[in-house]
Amino acid sequence: MDKEPTFEEFERLHDELFGDQGPSISSSSGNYKKHLKDCGCWKCDTIRFRRWIKDGRIS
Repeated sequence: MDKEPTFEEFERLHDELFGDQGPSISSSSGNYKKHLKDCGCWKCDTIRFRRWIKDGRIS
């Protein structure tokens, strides 16, 4: 299972997907985690899904 992307990797992937039209994300303001929760894009869902598996919420 590949490791969860760093914030920088996530931000780059998200920018590639959305460009300047995407929801704003920021690690410094804590929006990163909230963004993962609120955003519906497949990249965010994939990252969140991996975290849930790692946390044992999904077996």
